[in-house]
Amino acid sequence: MKLLDLYKKKKDTKTTSDKVSSQQAKTSQTQKEEQNDVPPTWHDKTGKIICLGDDCKAKCDDRCPIWWNTRGVKYLTTKQPFPAISNLEKAIVIAPDFAEAYNNLGAAHGAVNHHQQAYDAYKKALSLKSPYPNALYGLIVSEKNLGMYQEALAHCDEYDNLPGCSSIELRAEIANLMNPQEHTDSAQEPETKLIPEPEKEPSGQENYLVVANELLEEGRNAGYIVSESLSFIPELLVQADTVCEKIYNEINDYCENNPGANLISLTLTWAAIAGMGSVFFWDKDWNKLSADGIFETLTRARGLDEMDEYVLDTIGIGFSTSKGKEIVSFISGLSGYCMYRTVDGRTEFGLEDVFRAAKSMYTWGMVFEMNRLGMR
Repeated sequence: MKLLDLYKKKKDTKTTSDKVSSQQAKTSQTQKEEQNDVPPTWHDKTGKIICLGDDCKAKCDDRCPIWWNTRGVKYLTTKQPFPAISNLEKAIVIAPDFAEAYNNLGAAHGAVNHHQQAYDAYKKALSLKSPYPNALYGLIVSEKNLGMYQEALAHCDEYDNLPGCSSIELRAEIANLMNPQEHTDSAQEPETKLIPEPEKEPSGQENYLVVANELLEEGRNAGYIVSESLSFIPELLVQADTVCEKIYNEINDYCENNPGANLISLTLTWAAIAGMGSVFFWDKDWNKLSADGIFETLTRARGLDEMDEYVLDTIGIGFSTSKGKEIVSFISGLSGYCMYRTVDGRTEFGLEDVFRAAKSMYTWGMVFEMNRLGMR
């Protein structure tokens, strides 16, 4: 799959057969123009985002934010938050005023304890649509989880003024958090976090292994990882720096000519794919892989652009299969969380942070393929 294909749908290049009549050719050409040149219409005359259903000339395709939003909700309701995040982000790139997509994005981030990102998404949804009870409720939950208790209580007042809305249970939870000494006799269980965080996050090389462990836990929850610990192949892990640097440099050159491409997301996604491929070729012939180089082995056949297709096809999953597409979607969503954890929520970061995140994803890819090949 070409890198650019992650962001732009290729135009249909079907041609009309010479054997059809001129009238048929004209009709076919008109249909082709409608398919390719007429952009999807998702706004009504007032500017509100709506779904035209069967009346939409472009039907349902990946140029439509409603299409991406629907996919995101499907993943969210089947407890697959990372693919949900990836799809919902695509929806709001196309339609930055899509309040419902921001609300759903907040729910997806909240499902994996991305409390700050959930808060930001709910705030954006409310700025686009008000009143919006679902987004307001989500905002209160995010504020509670972030320790913004006074803000949460103020929004509880606002929520209670909406028809049919009550924040009694939320108020009680916030009160418990604000005054824990008043509830020492309670039999309440402590809140369980989906992703455990270390008390003090290490730095440097150790840091990427901490994040890698968290990524593996997400993989276990999604059914992609079966080993209970971080197992790896030393001779492949020591090559992580070299492989990730080459991937970054190649993708950086590509992004300079394609402004719509996301350098960090692509680097991290490709790093995970590289980790998968490295284990497969190590198992097949380590001496040859060592002599040829990991990056060179994975890109020689089809180039970096189609490395994801080549690796998934070669290891036997199949890029075009439903399983292959699900794995790529999961990895893409996982890359966003990986970068967030690597920089520990900082808004500014450097190239060394990107490389550490890429190594975490590379490690995840290694463990994935090791498990698939029966190595624990």
